[in-house]
Amino acid sequence: MKIPKGIKVDDIVLGWGPVAEKGKFAMVHYDCFIRGGECIRTTRDCSASLGIHCTASCDRPHDPIEIELGKRRKTVALEYGTLGMRAGGVRRLLVSPHLAYYERRDNCSIPADAVLDYQIRLVRVINERDTDATRGPRRRSRLRRTTAG
Repeated sequence: MKIPKGIKVDDIVLGWGPVAEKGKFAMVHYDCFIRGGECIRTTRDCSASLGIHCTASCDRPHDPIEIELGKRRKTVALEYGTLGMRAGGVRRLLVSPHLAYYERRDNCSIPADAVLDYQIRLVRVINERDTDATRGPRRRSRLRRTTAG
């Protein structure tokens, strides 16, 4: 897939792992800012973002999101921006207003002419959907094992 006009890509850290390609799944952490510094969406803990003013809702788990590359089911900019990255890489995306419709739909406080500034980190590339692999590390069961005796 070719990156459309309206998305400027800048690699900050080149990764070392597998390449994110169409048809694969990518696990991504990201921060989304309105140009000027206000964080409006994040997959990380807002309190951990030092010196960043964050109005994003931080009441959900701080796990990376899964993007199925080539399906356009998530934010278009995130999908296009993730393509070609290697696991462990960090990228900055500047997204023009006409491609930011998904964020405006979920957050009506974003101005219609806002340029969005993403910083994304590709955590992992997965070849095919595997329910355990896409959810990150396994969590302990809430049920405790009892021992006989």
